[in-house]
Amino acid sequence: MPRNIVTASTTWDALCSLSRSLCNTSEGDELREGLVWIANNSIGGRECHASRPIDEVDNGFGAWLGYTEEGAERFWWKSASSGATIEATREGSLLRLHFEGDDAVRMDESYYLALYALAIELDDDLVTNLGRPEAAKLCLKYALGHLSEGYEKIRAFAERIGIEL
Repeated sequence: MPRNIVTASTTWDALCSLSRSLCNTSEGDELREGLVWIANNSIGGRECHASRPIDEVDNGFGAWLGYTEEGAERFWWKSASSGATIEATREGSLLRLHFEGDDAVRMDESYYLALYALAIELDDDLVTNLGRPEAAKLCLKYALGHLSEGYEKIRAFAERIGIEL
């Protein structure tokens, strides 16, 4: 089955921001900046290979755990509804971010692809394999209609991967 796959560089700060966006927080939940947050309970998939968390925020069903960059090797999130995944890995001094999308166009995948686009560096090491470019286009168009910020970066990402919005 064809899938949309994108790999690019990211920064620690962008990864921290992405992780906070993937937490379904309530108003008043304080997730400190500078940490990557991952739930210890989720109906989607979550994995991390990092040193012990240095912060924990109760979410009523478990906790969000906050990790520092030191000792962080891998973080992985999977959508429960669409199967889209985002994986962050350390390659030497570089942080790489990998998106793999289901071939279905769903709101959840649009959200994952848009957050991915906002977190990456749009430099020369961007690698794409779009098995379903029409699905990626629909996801990005949907995201543009539902995000409150980041339009320019999403448009630049679409252009960089050869999709006209």
